[in-house]
Amino acid sequence: MQLHRHPDSPPSPVEHIEALATHLPDGRLSLVFSATGDLARVRLPEERPQERADGLWRHTCLEAFVRGAGNRSYFEFNLSPSGRWAAYRFDGHRSGMAEADVPPPIIRSAASVAQFGLVAGIDVSALPELGPLEIWEVGLSAVIEADDGSVSHWAIAHPDGPPDFHHDACFAATLPPIG
Repeated sequence: MQLHRHPDSPPSPVEHIEALATHLPDGRLSLVFSATGDLARVRLPEERPQERADGLWRHTCLEAFVRGAGNRSYFEFNLSPSGRWAAYRFDGHRSGMAEADVPPPIIRSAASVAQFGLVAGIDVSALPELGPLEIWEVGLSAVIEADDGSVSHWAIAHPDGPPDFHHDACFAATLPPIG
């Protein structure tokens, strides 16, 4: 899936972002993000110990929003190139936020002058709202921080108005279980 820069976002040194999400039959979510452009002008967070952290979306961060088909409740997963991560559960659009009880995801990233990639595996098997045999609705997004401090917002689809990855319009992909 191709991510699109929000029309209100400033120009970005990133020219193109592709993402792939896979719903595995054992209850895991597999994510792959690839960004191309002038990556020397992107602020990539330095590698840190892999641990849960809040506020990752303030800097370069890759995100997935996932819900069971037709559900109002959903999960947000933030994945930093630093190795830090966050997982939240919401009752509805930006309401009822709580930490989601998931094991630390597996996160791997690599960067060159022209390309950046992040691969992650998230075990969501203990989340009853994301049944392993159900169809999931997914929104994939990225926050890209340029070397001048400007931030651009990327997603599969954007609602009208300011960037809002939590909006129903952003849950633009459906993932049937594989297997």
